[in-house]
Order: sequence, then structure tokens, then C-alpha cells
Amino acid sequence: MSELNEKELNEIHIAVDLLMKNDCWGLLDDLLDNLMIRAWRTDIYQLLAYATATLPGKDKLPSREAYVEHCKRLFPKRGIWKGLD
Repeated sequence: MSELNEKELNEIHIAVDLLMKNDCWGLLDDLLDNLMIRAWRTDIYQLLAYATATLPGKDKLPSREAYVEHCKRLFPKRGIWKGLD
């Protein structure tokens, strides 16, 4: 596992922000569902980036809570999920 570089991190945040600004909540929620399915083979830092980027819209994303909980179960020894509920 390696941390995302700044460009990769920015791309995730820009894409998520764009989806939220355009009220594409269903699409973003589907994205979190899809990430949950493949989380076991996805870099932890990418998972964390999506959890962080979607935090401002958590009330409009029904799948987000399950997504964060799933990530916590997969990577339980990491304190990085703190504050992302």
C-alpha cells in the first residue's frame, strides 16, 4: 500500500465535489457501493480519500455509513478512520 500522490488525491476530491455540487447523489452513492464491493483489493489511501471527500455530503449518501464501516473492518488497526463517521 502506498499513499496517493497529490494529483491522484486532488482528482478524487474534485470529482466527488463536482458530483455533490451537481446533485448527483445517486451516482455518488452507487460509486460508494461499488467501492465497497472491491474494497478488499483497493488501496487503503484511495478508500480513505473517498471517505474524506464524501464527508460533507454524508447525510445525502445512504451507502456512506456502510462504506466507512466496511473499510474500518478491512483495515481495523488503522486509526485513520477517526472522525469520518
